[in-house]
Amino acid sequence: MTGPAHKSVDLFEHSERLPERVRTAVAQLSDSLEQGDRCSYQFLNDTLQSFQRMGYFFDFGLDAVPYDLREDVPAQQKILQREEMELEVIRLCDTDDLKEVMDQIAELEDDELNDMAERMEHCGSSGPAPGC
Repeated sequence: MTGPAHKSVDLFEHSERLPERVRTAVAQLSDSLEQGDRCSYQFLNDTLQSFQRMGYFFDFGLDAVPYDLREDVPAQQKILQREEMELEVIRLCDTDDLKEVMDQIAELEDDELNDMAERMEHCGSSGPAPGC
């Protein structure tokens, strides 16, 4: 027999526990929900993806109202590892140019990175293909 289930805290209701950038995202989501014109499932899926990149996730029901914002611990660990690696590269190289490039890379969406990788595959040794 197992013990009682542990209910996680809905961080939508306790935003003071969130980092500033996540609080800002929660405020923007709240503003959009109050306006009512952007409350589609697609909008919520897109918003959920941006929260996941910050190490958080939430659920939403058929009423398109998000609830149960919580930490995604494995994602947060991955984010911390990435930040630690970026800091180490900056420490080793210690140039402003490298930091600027790393910041630009961090801002890229996964889809953009995949598109870049596909374009690079088409750029063979026989010369640049269109879009290279």
